[in-house]
Amino acid sequence: MLLAASVACTKDTPKPEPAAASASASATAAATATATASATAAATATASATATGAVVAKPTATVKTGGELPGAEGMSAKGGHWEVIVPAPRTCDKGSDCGVIVRLTATDGFHVNKDYPTKLTLDDAPNVEMLGKDAKGKNVFSKAAGDFVLDGEQLGTMSAKMKPSASGLTKVGGILKFSVCSQANCQMETAQVKATIPVR
Repeated sequence: MLLAASVACTKDTPKPEPAAASASASATAAATATATASATAAATATASATATGAVVAKPTATVKTGGELPGAEGMSAKGGHWEVIVPAPRTCDKGSDCGVIVRLTATDGFHVNKDYPTKLTLDDAPNVEMLGKDAKGKNVFSKAAGDFVLDGEQLGTMSAKMKPSASGLTKVGGILKFSVCSQANCQMETAQVKATIPVR
C-alpha cells in the first residue's frame, strides 16, 4: 500500500518545464521587441540627422552687385613730339558725375608748354550733360577752368566731367588743343580724343 501511494503521488506532481518554456518565450519576445524598437529608433534618428544635415549643408547662391561693366574704351594717338592717351573710363551710374581722363606726354626732349591755354572741346552727345566750367561753354574743359594740371615738365592731365541720363554705352569725343616745346621752339598741336563709358 505504501508503494502504490508513493507511485500515485509521483504521477500527480506537476512538471515545471512548461513554465520555464513560457518564461523563455516571453523573454525572447521581449528581447526581440526591444531590439526591433531600438533598431527602428536608430534608423529614424539616422534618417532625421541625415535629412537635417542635408538642409544645413545646402549651398546658398551669392548675389553679386556693382562692379565694372564691359564695353569701356579709350584711345591713344602719337605725334612727332607728343603722345595722348585716354584710359578706358570706369563704369558710371546714370544721373551721377562721370569722368574722362586725357593724358598728354611730351617726348623726344620736348616739354608741355605750361603757358599755353590747353583746352579740350567735347562734341554734344545724346543723353549726356557736359559739366565743364569754362566761360566758352559746358562742353569746354581747360587749363583756365582748372581742368588741366601739369605733373612735371613732360606730363599733363586733363579731366572732363559729364552726367549721363541713360544706361548703356555712352560715347564722347572731341578735340584737344595743346602745345609742346623744345629749347629752340614751341609748336601748337591738336589731337582727336574719344572714349566709351559704360553707364548702368
